Amino acid sequence: MWVIRDLSGVGMGFKLVLMTVAIAGLASGCTSAVFSTNSSKAMFHPDGSYILTSEESSLDCQRLSNRAIWHVGRLNWYADIETLDKTTPPKTMISMLKKAFGSGDQVSENIKQINKHLAQSQAFNKALKGRGCEPINIDERLSEHSHALLAT
Repeated sequence: MWVIRDLSGVGMGFKLVLMTVAIAGLASGCTSAVFSTNSSKAMFHPDGSYILTSEESSLDCQRLSNRAIWHVGRLNWYADIETLDKTTPPKTMISMLKKAFGSGDQVSENIKQINKHLAQSQAFNKALKGRGCEPINIDERLSEHSHALLAT
């Protein structure tokens, strides 16, 4: 696994060389490269789960709870947008064709964001439970649109 960490003190030429090597590695089949500009940057596992940063892990119960609630709110917001996108008539011929025939196996950006925020809220909830704090009820806080999208 390759890890490129804080490059703020490195010259632009060296950054370009590192990125070229990393891209070449990815192109040659190395799929486990992790890029991070900061050691406290959010990390997602390939399975989609989220790992709290060291800063997030040190938060007290109230702040962990607030973060979990915030991510559920964002999840609901993206679910509402996704539902609106699916129910609104297309504005262009291309969007009409995509809606009629699908756009391949690609997952919409909204669905990606929904999954990301769900993973983050679950990670914060797990941290709350691990500390003996009262976890939030994620299912109770999900909107109607979120429930419908997550059920599929």
